Amino acid sequence: MARTLAAALLGGAAAMTLSGCMGIPGLPGASLDGLLTGMVSNTQSVQSFRAQIALEGAAADQAGMSGPVEMEYTSTPEALMRMDFTDPSTGEEGSMLMRESSGEFLIGAQGEWLRFAAPEGEAASGGGAGEQLSQGRQQDPLAQLQLLTASGDVEEVGREEVNGVPTTHYTGTYALADALAAVEDPAERDALQQLYGDSVEAVPYDVWIDNEQLPRRVSMEAAGTRTTIDFLEFNQAVDIRWPSEEEIIDFEDMLGGLGGDTGQWSGAEDLDLEGGGTGGFGGDIGEWGGSQPPDTSEMEESLQELEESLENLESAGPGA
Repeated sequence: MARTLAAALLGGAAAMTLSGCMGIPGLPGASLDGLLTGMVSNTQSVQSFRAQIALEGAAADQAGMSGPVEMEYTSTPEALMRMDFTDPSTGEEGSMLMRESSGEFLIGAQGEWLRFAAPEGEAASGGGAGEQLSQGRQQDPLAQLQLLTASGDVEEVGREEVNGVPTTHYTGTYALADALAAVEDPAERDALQQLYGDSVEAVPYDVWIDNEQLPRRVSMEAAGTRTTIDFLEFNQAVDIRWPSEEEIIDFEDMLGGLGGDTGQWSGAEDLDLEGGGTGGFGGDIGEWGGSQPPDTSEMEESLQELEESLENLESAGPGA
């Protein structure tokens, strides 16, 4: 994650250099060369962050979330990310946990955790779905930042406060094709392409950078949706706990209990769970890769069966 953030911030500095901005208000005597050096140095020390993501427009409804999404990340003792959200259809709170080392993620609701594991051989270091989960999440704010590297028309707006932090506000536009071409990781690039779709050519954005040369807010608009990411804290203590095995139910095991083929259910290994329809495990849980995701109605029906099966298991008790 720190590597992704470093690339994003370096790219932002390079874009401002191309635009001819020669100084940073609030940093006496600072040039963009100094800003670039500060970004590299500070980004290397970022081990954790807390952020808030807000969606306005079409994607807000499609994502199956209401209100802002709270996000936390830590790299120690292991790299974990947590997202907390509210399902507008039920009013229930849900969470998603992602483990970078294994490429698995959990969806939690009503005190239960449902595990989706990366296909065998595709953990975080091996590409495919696992790599997507660790680096290319569509809602990963660091991945979003990396797209700014393609901007060539950055303009300085002025000094502003963001959540009580003094910042310098910049605005610009990047060509999506150029931005995606600059993303080195194929899985990350594919997920971002899916997020924006084929009809988007240019993305206007605003970015606020603090006196320590770290981003405090990024706002982008595309395809009728505005995404605003507020970075609230860097390098503060973040407590993310991975549940014990006793607290986790495997998605493939649940399918097996329903009489399905755990490896071939309507493309289960290629499951695309983006965009709601997930019942008690609701929310935007990212792109699962693959070429042919199941029909939405089929997915909703199957996940409803999973929830009913869970209720039956609870009613039957441990001796069932």
